[in-house]
Amino acid sequence: MRRKSGQNRQLGAIARGYSDINRLLPRGLPLTATEAKTAARLLYREFIEKRTTGYRLAGVEVGQGTTLSLKDAKNARPPWEWEDIIVVNPQADWSDLIHKLSHEFHARLHSAAREHEGRHLQLEFEMVNWVVSHGWLHGKLR
Repeated sequence: MRRKSGQNRQLGAIARGYSDINRLLPRGLPLTATEAKTAARLLYREFIEKRTTGYRLAGVEVGQGTTLSLKDAKNARPPWEWEDIIVVNPQADWSDLIHKLSHEFHARLHSAAREHEGRHLQLEFEMVNWVVSHGWLHGKLR
């Protein structure tokens, strides 16, 4: 993990379980391709670039697969800096997009951590709070 020196964020509310996330972000809320791309880009900047050094976003692509992925950009220069490309599937809903992004972001922030551990839960909860508080579920990103 490449954490910026002196960067310790104060956590707001603490998630006690996925029920807290589901209460804030119900399943089945549709999103458009534009919303998916914009949300992925903005969430990456907030939760990866601001928390680490060396990771930058090279772009967001729309894919036809059923999952979201984060891949290394080819020919990233210099070699100690990473550029990521996010591939999103806009046919999914908001909860699926945020959940899958949180897995990719958690892997970037805590490379040796297990999936669905406490830090992943807290990261996903923070991401959901960010999305809800910025009004994205009500079409602000369209």
